Amino acid sequence: MLFTAFIANKYQPDAASLIYDADKMEAPEIPVDNPQTVQGVSLGRLLFYDTTLSINNKQSCGSCHTQALSFTDGKKLAIGTHSDTIDRNSMSLVNMAWSKDFFWDGRVKNLEDLMQHPISNAKEMAKDSVLLIQELKTHQYYPTLFAKAFPEEAISVATLSKALAQFVRSIVTKGPQLPDSLQPAAFFIYADTIKAEEELKLATLTGSYLRLGKMCTPCHTMESVGGEFMANNMIDKNQTELFKVPTLINVLSTAPYMHDGRFKTAKEIFNHYDKNINQFHKVNKHLGLDSIPNTFTRFDREHFEELLQLFTDSNIIKNEAFANPFKQKEFSWESLVKE
Repeated sequence: MLFTAFIANKYQPDAASLIYDADKMEAPEIPVDNPQTVQGVSLGRLLFYDTTLSINNKQSCGSCHTQALSFTDGKKLAIGTHSDTIDRNSMSLVNMAWSKDFFWDGRVKNLEDLMQHPISNAKEMAKDSVLLIQELKTHQYYPTLFAKAFPEEAISVATLSKALAQFVRSIVTKGPQLPDSLQPAAFFIYADTIKAEEELKLATLTGSYLRLGKMCTPCHTMESVGGEFMANNMIDKNQTELFKVPTLINVLSTAPYMHDGRFKTAKEIFNHYDKNINQFHKVNKHLGLDSIPNTFTRFDREHFEELLQLFTDSNIIKNEAFANPFKQKEFSWESLVKE
């Protein structure tokens, strides 16, 4: 036991920083007991794509959160390891470091707790936690990788969750890569200048961008273009349930839409809010508005896909740091555990 403790404590993790545009986005709140480290993110990435985490050894976290689809799965509703249909659409994992509510219904308040749910849920990955931890402890390589990432802690559900959370937090957008005529800040401060007020009236993508900001930023409040508040999306008649507001980053890659995946296209979701924006603000009292006049124009409705294309961030989809390590030619367990 003394020898084991000595081996486990010889490692010192290296601090890792989230890569984001500090001019556009505020610093996220990282838990004091789970700082980002090079070793933790690397371990979390392996676990995220490891099918060992599912009872059938065929499904990983990456099965429902595919990088090519901005970490969604392209299905109306997610499918579990026993072919069960999950109640919700798979939400994008982009910019989770800035989120404070998790799952569509916001029932979990931190990313570490979130990680435990899909693994043990009987309709999702359905993996018994005792069995999983035993498999990780007896794995040829994971014990060393856990010791490198968490030298003072044993392999457990807690350290598993911490590693997964670190990797997911690392999936950060660089922000919309906009032309010079569309400055990101204008999306949030459209009314601060006379020029912006004039551009709001133009039949151009600049005008559309500003009008989208005017209509949508009461919910999409954050520089990561996600929401910090829950909202009634008015999908069903007499609905009272509130749902998490997803990010607009790569929105054209994350169909189908809404918590139940009912909208197949971006046009449908745009039309829903275009039609209901006034009532939407009346229903969502926390927005602080009784109603808001709809300023979307015919130009906006005809060019909405071009408008939403402005929120594409190819870095999320192509960045090798977020990709499945087991599918990379240079992958080697031995290289990961070597001193």
